[in-house]
Amino acid sequence: AHHSITYDIQSTRCGYLQVARGQVKLNGQLLSAGDAAMIDAESHLQLQALEESELLLFDLPSEHQSTAFTA
Repeated sequence: AHHSITYDIQSTRCGYLQVARGQVKLNGQLLSAGDAAMIDAESHLQLQALEESELLLFDLPSEHQSTAFTA
């Protein structure tokens, strides 16, 4: 059976997905071992494993978010 998960990313965040092993679909896009995806225009992720897979999903601060320090 194929396993699937959903993950929501806040609008102030972005994501990075690295497929270490196997094949998955990310919002319908096929990714295989060694593939990666930068996610900055999606807020709802649908991941479906097409076979036994291992992946890393990083939930990161958005690159478009400015950081300012005041003294």
